[in-house]
Amino acid sequence: MIATEEIELGCQPASVTRARHFVSETLLRAGCDDGHIDQAALLVSELATSSVLHARADFRVRVSVGDVIRVEVTDDLPSMPAAPDRSGEPKLSMYLLEAMADAWGWDPIDEGKTVWCELRP
Repeated sequence: MIATEEIELGCQPASVTRARHFVSETLLRAGCDDGHIDQAALLVSELATSSVLHARADFRVRVSVGDVIRVEVTDDLPSMPAAPDRSGEPKLSMYLLEAMADAWGWDPIDEGKTVWCELRP
């Protein structure tokens, strides 16, 4: 069974905290272990921070729990996330995704993009 929950958040720093709590609470209710909850919370914090800093618009967070834990952040900025290349701090989110997620990527949508990551329970 796949459980999915979604929240829309405003473009403000406090939304990063709300995104982290939303993901943590969703995964806790789904019975996920503490390690995966902590990983997903850290990753959504980075993705939400990137959205607030770069897209400068409201964004959505979606969490799906099934065979994998999938966390998505969707915003209206159409440019792709910068790939890790060791060039500086602004790409920290991509370093963390690369190091911590079992899979990650981004999908263009009509008005923006969705950056996602997956963790295997």
